[in-house]
Amino acid sequence: MVTSWGCVVNPQFVYVRIDTNDGLFSKNIKAPRGFHWTIDKNGIKLQSNSIESKDYHPTASDFLSYKDSKSQFHTLITDKADELYEKRKKTLEAQNSEKKLLDRLKNFFS
Repeated sequence: MVTSWGCVVNPQFVYVRIDTNDGLFSKNIKAPRGFHWTIDKNGIKLQSNSIESKDYHPTASDFLSYKDSKSQFHTLITDKADELYEKRKKTLEAQNSEKKLLDRLKNFFS
């Protein structure tokens, strides 16, 4: 069983405490370059400093990977933020494309 909680100390640091069967992991974790920590209705999130829609909500498993390698952890969570951003961008583009098509059809049949 894993029990975890965390809080944003300031935009640069998040404090996480994760209790697993293997022991306790408790750490202040710095945000990767170009990102900051914040919270929303879904919990702690890593937010891009330059692109508002680029963010990621790390899981306890993500935070536990910090024990093995700080740089790998930063790469992991920024890669996940990048992936989500690209998926959201493609979804928005598809929605805009559909809207344009519907508008053309409305105009054609008007």
